[in-house]
Amino acid sequence: MESILVHPENAEQLKTVKAVLKALKVNFEPQSEKLPQHVIEGIQRGIEQAKNGQTIAWDEFKEKHFTKKDLLKYLSDDFIPEKTADEIVNELKAARDFTRESQSF
Repeated sequence: MESILVHPENAEQLKTVKAVLKALKVNFEPQSEKLPQHVIEGIQRGIEQAKNGQTIAWDEFKEKHFTKKDLLKYLSDDFIPEKTADEIVNELKAARDFTRESQSF
């Protein structure tokens, strides 16, 4: 069955919609639009860092934060069982370099 998402504009509309759904015995799940405080703080921190020029390129981020162990965690054993982590990383770097070269003409 299809679901719908309702966006009441005020408390009265919300109350009325809930009452109608209850009267029709339609199941619904109330959800808050408010983000958790730690998420809001993280977003604000990121905005401030960007304003202050504290940014890095995506490639630099990947090199800094994604390790060989992280890479292997996402690859199943049956995907490339005969390759070592070093071989996989080298192949990915070669593919990245090839992509950059082919886009630069």
